[in-house]
Amino acid sequence: MKSLKLVLLSIALTAGWAAAQNRPQSLLPAPTGPYSVGRASLQWSDESRPDAASPDGHRQLVVWLWYPAAKTQQQVAAWQPGKWAELYWTRLLRSRPDSAAAGAGYPIQSILSHAYADVPPLPGRQEFPLLLFTPGGGELPLNYASLIEDLASHGYIIAGIVPPHSGSCVYSDGRIVDQPLRPSFEESVVIADLAFTIDELKRLPTNSPWRNRVDFTRIGAFGHSLGGGVSLDIAKTDSRIRAAVAIDAGDPTGLAKPTLYLHAGDPGMLPSDSASEIRQAIQAFLQTARPGYDLWIRGARHSFSTDHFMLPYRPRTVETAGTIDPSRAITITRVLIRSFFDQHLKGTKTAVPIGLSPSFPEIVLLGSV
Repeated sequence: MKSLKLVLLSIALTAGWAAAQNRPQSLLPAPTGPYSVGRASLQWSDESRPDAASPDGHRQLVVWLWYPAAKTQQQVAAWQPGKWAELYWTRLLRSRPDSAAAGAGYPIQSILSHAYADVPPLPGRQEFPLLLFTPGGGELPLNYASLIEDLASHGYIIAGIVPPHSGSCVYSDGRIVDQPLRPSFEESVVIADLAFTIDELKRLPTNSPWRNRVDFTRIGAFGHSLGGGVSLDIAKTDSRIRAAVAIDAGDPTGLAKPTLYLHAGDPGMLPSDSASEIRQAIQAFLQTARPGYDLWIRGARHSFSTDHFMLPYRPRTVETAGTIDPSRAITITRVLIRSFFDQHLKGTKTAVPIGLSPSFPEIVLLGSV
């Protein structure tokens, strides 16, 4: 009898464990703003740009949109929905086969975002500033959900493009692009994608839920790695962009607009020749920025603005994730970028200064003007 009880207990525990593993879960930090967050995907074809690889012969662009949303009782959306999850998992296992073990306990389809799929925008006629987001090489906008959702919850509409340098995409007709090798980077194509995104949002049909909800007089650009450089460069050439943020890449020299340059690491740990070169570049940047901020997050590494290291699929080594807790790095990044855009697009006083703060001793300020 004792043996039978042990068997039954083992079965019950196993069943409970399996149920827990299949239960949808959110491992990512919740947005901190007053608004619920909606998320939708759009796809447009730019007839002014030929593309031989496209079915219609023109450049096709997928854009993910995050926005302040109406309250809803529906379940939050998957972090990587549908075929995007399959694509993410295939690419991850190709580069990190050891992630399969974590996937058994945390199926990629079970990881939730904090956004609601395709819900109506916040009721009313309020227009919100537009932020254009460009991901880093090999990355998708979905991989930055924690950062982007937080901005949307504070009253921004974020359009995250899927650029060619992402190397992957799922189109509305079911086509999947999965390039094992990272494609070559053509900045002019990505800048054209961002400009086209503004144009298409202006041309939304009258029955679109987002028509007349975007304030096109208040547009900012931000991005990570390659996307950070793109964000700075479109701000230099497109007068519609009023402010720009670059996360750990790009050249802000010559940009005479509000600019936040956010780095990973501690400049005090750099070799003296590298530190001297960086300081000279920063001084050149600050001579033209109106205003400019050059900030570092001590202990962070290059991918600190992504969701990757808050999920169980990648090992948190000092080399890849740094010494700072990933959720702490995201908290700091959220506050700095939101404070910057609040000040320079909304004209509101920031709760946390864009610079040194006793709340965030990890921040290193190399310069501001």
